[in-house]
Amino acid sequence: MQLMAWGVACLAAALGLRHRPFPLVMSSLVLWCVLPGVAAHHVVGQPVSGMTLHPAAVAMLATFAVQLFSQPGKVGAVLAARFAMCVMLGTTCLVAVTLGLMAHGLTSFSMALEQLCAPVAALLLIGICLQEEPRRAAAVQGVVVSLAALEAMLGLGQLVSQSPLVFASDYESQPWFRWIAGRSMGTLDHPLLLALLLALAIPLLSSVRRPWLLAPGLALLAAGLVTTQSRVGLILGGIGIAYVLAGCRSKGAALSVAALLLATGMYAQQVGYFQAVSDRIADDTGSAAARGFAWTYFLEHLADFSWLGAGMGASYNVSDRAGLGTSFENSFVMYAIDLGVIPALMYFGAMLACCITALRNRVGGGLPVAAAAAFIAPLTFSALSSRAAASCLVWVIFAAAVYGPRRGGGQPRPHPQGGVRTPSVPSPAPRASARRSAVLAGHGRPREPRFGGSA
Repeated sequence: MQLMAWGVACLAAALGLRHRPFPLVMSSLVLWCVLPGVAAHHVVGQPVSGMTLHPAAVAMLATFAVQLFSQPGKVGAVLAARFAMCVMLGTTCLVAVTLGLMAHGLTSFSMALEQLCAPVAALLLIGICLQEEPRRAAAVQGVVVSLAALEAMLGLGQLVSQSPLVFASDYESQPWFRWIAGRSMGTLDHPLLLALLLALAIPLLSSVRRPWLLAPGLALLAAGLVTTQSRVGLILGGIGIAYVLAGCRSKGAALSVAALLLATGMYAQQVGYFQAVSDRIADDTGSAAARGFAWTYFLEHLADFSWLGAGMGASYNVSDRAGLGTSFENSFVMYAIDLGVIPALMYFGAMLACCITALRNRVGGGLPVAAAAAFIAPLTFSALSSRAAASCLVWVIFAAAVYGPRRGGGQPRPHPQGGVRTPSVPSPAPRASARRSAVLAGHGRPREPRFGGSA
């Protein structure tokens, strides 16, 4: 009942903001991050026959449905702009929903809506907003960075208090919580998800040009990243920091920021801030061995998943039967088991296409690096197969990278009827030989063009 009431409220909001969906899309992203999946029942109630959705997923799906029926031309323009990618994503969503409806109960179906359909809806909605106003890409990046800063501060507070600052009872009710003692997660569902958010946000700081603002921003996000004890996150974060420093306009600014970060890091090392990370690198408690065994099992049974899977969430049952003691710790492998190898290849192929497009179009603001991190990080843990904000986060980054403005301009302008108008190309100046011919023909000096009429 609570889920239906929330859905009606989201539809009403989407109808009221049908001409300005951007605030609702960004609000849904914020809600997905500040309200963890383990606490979603406070808004939508307890699952009924396995059916439950995160409130932000409901809002995103409702917003897209309203846009589809009220602004079909704009939706069509976004689909046409990246037709092949949208076909691959749409096919994957269709397979996931169909398998979910065929499965026993509604858990798989609700996971398909929440972890596949809603994030793809976010991709298309941001595409609509960016085609209307390309400068909104900076606003998207600002929201992601602001969320990362908030979560980093919560992570530092959790490190000091040795307990979650919010939703503590919801986290403590989860069986996995006792295994992550000493690691911070903010308001996300796992420390690795906090590491993912911070790794995505760090390269986006390349658009900050003031050293006095850039240095503390990098230090805060890096400090939050250390509290997660994520090795892959630290590597991706280090690459992001190097990218940001390399992109500074002046060497002096880059050196000053680097010096401040180095001094902060040396102080943190002296007070034992990095001790937990060092211990985890020295002893990963069998994490690498478990991942190796998971890959071995998957490759040995690849024929079982070569066509279609058993629906979203099926990989957890397979890992239990295989005696892994954990998930397959790789979103691609888990999607291959859940949906089948071919749909998984299509889904991750679309993600890879977004990374290539960002590099080819040379989009600014650190988006190519953030998109690469959004592709790599889910391959190292069950980011996209858990009921959490990871799927929405990565597709928000991909949307800004694919539909955002190019560094040299050339962003298509939206047509008033919803289509896309190709940027006008100025006519080339007359050649010098033509100008000389005009003079020799007796027409005198060529006249300068005049612009008459009202503006």
